[in-house]
Amino acid sequence: MARPTDQTSGIEQIRVRALVDDPRAGHFKAGEVFEMDRPKALAQMEQNNVEPVLKIRDRLPRMPSEGCSFKDAYLLYMRSYPEIAAYLDEDASAIGKLKFSAKHCQHRPKWPGISVQQNGRIFRSTWMADTLGRRPGPRPRPTTPTEIRFKNAERQYRLSYARFRFFELLRQGELRATGIREDMRYEAKRVAIPEKWWFWDIGVDIQGGEIHERTADGKEYTRAWRGVWVERAIEQPKRDRGRAGRPSSKPLVVAEFERRVATGVVLDTLSEETHALATWLANQHPDAAQAQAKTIEGHIRSAYKAYWAKKSAP
Repeated sequence: MARPTDQTSGIEQIRVRALVDDPRAGHFKAGEVFEMDRPKALAQMEQNNVEPVLKIRDRLPRMPSEGCSFKDAYLLYMRSYPEIAAYLDEDASAIGKLKFSAKHCQHRPKWPGISVQQNGRIFRSTWMADTLGRRPGPRPRPTTPTEIRFKNAERQYRLSYARFRFFELLRQGELRATGIREDMRYEAKRVAIPEKWWFWDIGVDIQGGEIHERTADGKEYTRAWRGVWVERAIEQPKRDRGRAGRPSSKPLVVAEFERRVATGVVLDTLSEETHALATWLANQHPDAAQAQAKTIEGHIRSAYKAYWAKKSAP
């Protein structure tokens, strides 16, 4: 996707958000969002004065109808983001560790920054290459180009955001997970994993398809689920008009859409958003009057258009 450029100077522009008031010229105030020349923006990012505003469109999970393993579901979802797919095509290890604490996936990630202190690992990894042929002496602090640090930070942020969204779908019920409880492992009976598990401080081993819970003393994790299997949520019945006099589900749908707007998880198209809400309603409120995607579209169309108009406004 082509990046915006200044028509007068031809310099590439980056959309940024000010973190502090401009300490020198007073050109911006904290919280303001505006376009800035790329060289100037990178210089301000190094000083932690601004952060980029990256447009990341949420994706719907794509996986086989019968579901797939924890690892396959995770990788398929990460690859649904074109930028991340490009990272993985270039370097499969870019996906990072597949065993981590899901506690860090419960909140939207923050921009990691590109200053020297925040990206120390980048400097340490280039030290050997930069010091070859030099005389023995104190360990120098090599300089990694700012552009490379920015690209590394952008990659890290996109990966963190996609990871957050994957677990958000599990918390919302749009993805369903089943597994074998550790205390029932000899029976090998697969049961649904309650959604509340994804709100807890758990450890996940995506490679091994396991979920670990903290011990009573809180010092380590112990395996709670094995053989985790992930599938799309059950589809809503095509025709279910509900009983006569049954309360409308419109307040439920509108409230959920407002929650999604507040958390910034609105999908790319109105069609995708309405189908996601219809599936959510079928899973979270099976006893309520079920609404078709076309009906939900009428409930949220104006609010949906207003959301994207505000988000794309300069």
